[in-house]
Amino acid sequence: MFLKKQPFLTRLLILFIFTVILFSVFEWVLNFILIDKNIRYTPGSLNKRLIIELISLFFAMIIYALFLYFSAKPLKKVAEQMKRLAESHSSFLLDVPKDEFLANLITNINRYIEKNERKFDMTQMIKLAVTEKASLAEIDTMTKLYNKNYIFEFLPYEIARTKALNEELTILMIDVDDFKHYNDTNGHPEGDKVLIEIAQILLKSTRDRDFCARYGGEEFLVVLPKATVETGENIAERIRQTIDNTHFFNEESQPSGRLTVSIGLAGFPRHGEEGSDLIKKADLALYVSKKHGKNQVTVFTQERLEKYKINK
Repeated sequence: MFLKKQPFLTRLLILFIFTVILFSVFEWVLNFILIDKNIRYTPGSLNKRLIIELISLFFAMIIYALFLYFSAKPLKKVAEQMKRLAESHSSFLLDVPKDEFLANLITNINRYIEKNERKFDMTQMIKLAVTEKASLAEIDTMTKLYNKNYIFEFLPYEIARTKALNEELTILMIDVDDFKHYNDTNGHPEGDKVLIEIAQILLKSTRDRDFCARYGGEEFLVVLPKATVETGENIAERIRQTIDNTHFFNEESQPSGRLTVSIGLAGFPRHGEEGSDLIKKADLALYVSKKHGKNQVTVFTQERLEKYKINK
């Protein structure tokens, strides 16, 4: 009970001191039992003393390890929560443990989370406002994603917000590889099913604040607010791998033996400051992915356009 009321670091120090005392007690007891005090130091008695030291240390360390295990339980729980928070698409407050030291740490982390939640976040406001007023003309009826009209209406506001808050934004252009071949081989109804499934993969692979749209035909566009080009590349690679690992009907008939996507991306402000310019550059990066063999992610660079002689 006394230990539980102590701060975590104090508890470890107390346990360490207790272990040293315990070691001394073990040593004294074993010395008293096994060694005759009248015997002078001899090789035999020294061997006995060495064995006693080792046995005492062994038992003391086992007891210390047990105490350490039960004392560190709160830390393990905090680590698990932090991992869950890092992997989650949305934030949540961490449970505050009873330990005073850890409680202060977690309370400060929760304050930081709450501060970020209260931060002026126009992305969610824009998304809610435009979603509520979105007409059927702005929703793709088949995939239930937004369409090109919605993106062109929303994107200027999001770029203005990003610029005002000195943040970054990334745009992904995604195209299904050899989709015409798939349609011709399996029929348009099966092709539609592929597009619907890919739309669901996009929604599951992106964050709550991101915007997924069907840009036209077998092409999709994803807007990633508050995402650097590096973050966007990671998300794009996750999307590509998920689709590559998903089994689609008769995908073996595809030229590559499976159904895949190619992705291009461009970021604000690195590659441009206008929505139309970013979309164009992401589309050019997509062409590089196609030229380079498909089923890959490409970040826009002028050098890559020149290398693959893309002049669009």
